[in-house]
Amino acid sequence: MPDPRYLTWNEKWLIAPDMINCSECYAAQFMVNRDTDFEHGPTCTRRGPGQRPYMELLVMLTAIQDDLPDGH
Repeated sequence: MPDPRYLTWNEKWLIAPDMINCSECYAAQFMVNRDTDFEHGPTCTRRGPGQRPYMELLVMLTAIQDDLPDGH
């Protein structure tokens, strides 16, 4: 079962083909910048260090895949 904090990923982030946006301030991070902390807008209440939505998504999808029955 995935870590419960990842179950809210889709409430915090909006995914597009080439970027992820904050669902609150709509700041964007392109895939080429996935290894850097996400930079929210200056008034966003979700601002803070260490947010890496691409890495969170990868961990979440890996956990879900690990929970699938064998053969999938």
